[in-house]
Amino acid sequence: MNAFARGWQTLGVTLLLGAFALVLAPASAQSVRVSEIEIRGNQKINRESILTVISTKVGDELAPERVERDKLAIENLGWFLLVNQSFLRQGNMAKVVFVVTEYPAVTQLDIRGSTLFKPDALRAAFKTKVGQIFNRVDWEADLAALDKMYTDKGYQARFTVNLDQTEFLQNGVLRIEANELKVGSVKIKWPQREIKDKKGNVIRTVDSHKTKEYVVRRELTLTPGALFNQQQLTRDYRTLTNLGYFETINPNVEVAADLSLTITWELVEKRTGQVSVGAGYSPRQQLIGRGELSDQNFRGKGQGVSVSAEIGTFGGDGAPSAELQFYEPWLTKDHTSMTVSVYNKLIYRFSRQLQNINNNNDRYFERRVGGQFNFGRPFRLPIALGLRFENVRTDELPQGVAFPRQDGTVIAGNIARVFNTRDYVNNPTQGHFVRLTTEVGTASLNNVAPGGVDPGFCGKYLVDARRYIALRRIKATRDPEREQEAQKTPIIAFRLLAGTVTGDVPFFEQFFLGGAETLRGYLEDRFWGKTMFLGSIEYRRPILNRITGVLFVDVGDAFGSDGSFRVFGQPFGTDFRQHGGIVLNGSVGFGLRVVTPIGPIRLDFGYGREGGRTHFNVGNTF
Repeated sequence: MNAFARGWQTLGVTLLLGAFALVLAPASAQSVRVSEIEIRGNQKINRESILTVISTKVGDELAPERVERDKLAIENLGWFLLVNQSFLRQGNMAKVVFVVTEYPAVTQLDIRGSTLFKPDALRAAFKTKVGQIFNRVDWEADLAALDKMYTDKGYQARFTVNLDQTEFLQNGVLRIEANELKVGSVKIKWPQREIKDKKGNVIRTVDSHKTKEYVVRRELTLTPGALFNQQQLTRDYRTLTNLGYFETINPNVEVAADLSLTITWELVEKRTGQVSVGAGYSPRQQLIGRGELSDQNFRGKGQGVSVSAEIGTFGGDGAPSAELQFYEPWLTKDHTSMTVSVYNKLIYRFSRQLQNINNNNDRYFERRVGGQFNFGRPFRLPIALGLRFENVRTDELPQGVAFPRQDGTVIAGNIARVFNTRDYVNNPTQGHFVRLTTEVGTASLNNVAPGGVDPGFCGKYLVDARRYIALRRIKATRDPEREQEAQKTPIIAFRLLAGTVTGDVPFFEQFFLGGAETLRGYLEDRFWGKTMFLGSIEYRRPILNRITGVLFVDVGDAFGSDGSFRVFGQPFGTDFRQHGGIVLNGSVGFGLRVVTPIGPIRLDFGYGREGGRTHFNVGNTF
């Protein structure tokens, strides 16, 4: 064999031996098995409690990755400040050693800094107790529970703990400090407007707004020095939204290093003044000419002022209706509001279609001259007091009507209590609105024919309850994102309206039911009487931007009128009759709501016991 052949033979043997070495090497490593598992350093936590989370067992092949996972499992028990692992190998056997350092027993639990909760109430909610070995897992749950106690009430806090300090590590004294977030400052930010010289150069920029800054600030409850509360911030947002002065509202919150907050309200106004002159149609008055001058933020002071006049082509005494109204939301510092209205106007009780449209004897209207004063939240109570004074004339009654003409003066005082938890006034998606009203007064009549009523003191009692339920969970939790999402959410709205009158009252002081504002699918004021009820359900679903479709069901009646008032309409030989007892008058229908600068335009079609009817109006039904 020559040298070349011997060289290749040597190389082949070498490669073969190397291959065997590669095969035998992992086999040798896999042959190392666990001979014992030892726990060191534990004093109060027994060995069995630790072994329950260790997956490595005696006799298993040694796997360093598995032992590392066992170390993490021991750490996750929460009892130990430190956990280390090591191997003591003897031949093909190895002892696995875990060395633990226990946390100390808690000798004292000191809670400081909370102004919302008493320390005993916080300790009661903790899993960590004095006398027990400190457990990090339980402590993390305690901190989460503490944070939840704050956030459930809308507050926020940051917590500092002395876990790395000697007094805890050696003496077991556990201290926690609650640093509650407070409002440091509140700023109002308006859009900027440039002031230019004659050459077009910008001289300076100024805030562009009409609303006085104090008008905004007086509505805010989160003021400097107060604890920050997210729920309170949401309420402030909705309060500003419900004012109707602003097109855009955006609250920005910044937290400083000292945990004080700066709240900046970015506001963009919308037009609140309106001048309108036009013509329209009403089922009561037929063609209408109307003019109005109004501003709900008069001079930027939050006051509401309106002057309006209108005249219809149907019925009436030839004179227009006119009304002047003034609203002051902050008459006193405790938010007492005042509304004053003075008017001389016609009230058309029925639509012209009540009888034959060609019959001019079907007119019935009231000329009301008077005024109303209302004060909200006087005496620091959440109620409203009002006074109504009216001189009423029923100059034209249909010919042949059997009940007597009644003209006179009405003086009545009222008290109202409102419960309101709606999220947004113009487009509520949750919450309720309940208004309880009691009115007591008297009517001094000038003309009372034989057989008519001679009223003295009487009382009116009215309940208006509404409930709103969103049919889809609104994911956003903060405004304005939540409000934007709410406008796209379908809802179900409920309404219950009920009232009764005690004592004798003139015809015009009864309850009237029917038409666009109450029982749809029926003529305006179709039913009347001393007792009234109305139940409504609406399914509202956004269709397009600013357009909402509605399906509704209405059920109601007004009844219990004096016998001399129930013959209205009979001389005309029509089907229009009134009844003395309760009758369930129902209707179903559909409609559209279109948001416009002057408010939602409402178009409804309802079908009831007396056929179908289309209603057109401005503003939501409820």
